[in-house]
Amino acid sequence: MQERVQQLEDQIQRMAPEEESTTEDADGSSTRMVHVHMLNGENFVTEWDELTPPLPPPPDHGLRSPIVFDLLSQWTKDTQLQTELMLWMEDVLDGNNNTSTNMIPPLELSNLDHQARDGFTMHILPLLLRRPDIHVQVNTRAHRQTSYDLSVHIQSNFSSNHHNSHHQNTVKPTPKRSIGG
Repeated sequence: MQERVQQLEDQIQRMAPEEESTTEDADGSSTRMVHVHMLNGENFVTEWDELTPPLPPPPDHGLRSPIVFDLLSQWTKDTQLQTELMLWMEDVLDGNNNTSTNMIPPLELSNLDHQARDGFTMHILPLLLRRPDIHVQVNTRAHRQTSYDLSVHIQSNFSSNHHNSHHQNTVKPTPKRSIGG
């Protein structure tokens, strides 16, 4: 068992996204280092790191464009959460926060898959760059959570010669039933 745990840890270390830490070798080439916090033998989280490359220039579409609404609906089905994000973006874009005293509340989006993360960094967050009087810094980190599936099959323990002819049980195959997600 311990050997299997070590194999999993080694495999995760090889798969782990890198926290940017670059050093220059004697020959002038650069080397990236991996900084991963192992939560256990199967799961890890990286440190927060500034998004590389930085946000692209603002897109041609606006905040209320179909592409933004599509990305928000892919991110979450919770319309209240979508509305809260839109209000935060509008407040920042309209200057409704006290930017002179640095009072814009930070935004943290958790548990994004890579498509949602890329959608936010390509089509939504760059809209903030339309405000030349603020600096937008986007940090990212990766979580690797292992999940498991279970498959349960039931069969009778009794062979046909243990049953009398009056009370014979038959287990009929049924279609598989999936529960959860």
